[in-house]
Amino acid sequence: MMVTAILLLIYSGLSITIENYEYVFGSDLVNRVILFTLIVSLGSLCFFLLRRGTSKGKKAILYALDSGFMSVINSFWFAVLLAIVAHILSGTFPFGELYVLAGSIPLLIFTNFIGIYWLQKSFEFGPASIMRPIEQAPTEIAPIFYFFSVYMLAPVEPYSLPMALTGITLVIVSMFLLSKRQARLREIK
Repeated sequence: MMVTAILLLIYSGLSITIENYEYVFGSDLVNRVILFTLIVSLGSLCFFLLRRGTSKGKKAILYALDSGFMSVINSFWFAVLLAIVAHILSGTFPFGELYVLAGSIPLLIFTNFIGIYWLQKSFEFGPASIMRPIEQAPTEIAPIFYFFSVYMLAPVEPYSLPMALTGITLVIVSMFLLSKRQARLREIK
């Protein structure tokens, strides 16, 4: 299911050419980028709070999902960083992007470190073969949301949105099936 979901998301035609945007601090785009980052961070905080006092099986899943949220922030801001570097190399660098560049580097280091740490913690409480796909679920789903909400793009083809929504649904269903399987495996032991 997960492989089918990824293929649907790839072939939906929803792609973003990030170099076409100016990431000038205070612009509407940067404000939406920051808002998206805050929303994902709040989701991560919810998983952090839910982990307290839960069973090992649930704790493993929550750590994996939290790691996925950190990966979402990391990959999102890494794309912004690459766009700014492309602007620098092409000579079309607006000075206001310097603030975004300076803020993105520490954020990338922090989210990468925390994401890897939480993924390793999920391996402590659950099998890696199940935790890794669960960790990847937010990373596969998030680009659809910032395609529409951050970059405010329209679907390319009439089939783009149904394929993307089907892919998201399959990712979520496969994530729950994997977590149920893990719970059953824990009961057997």
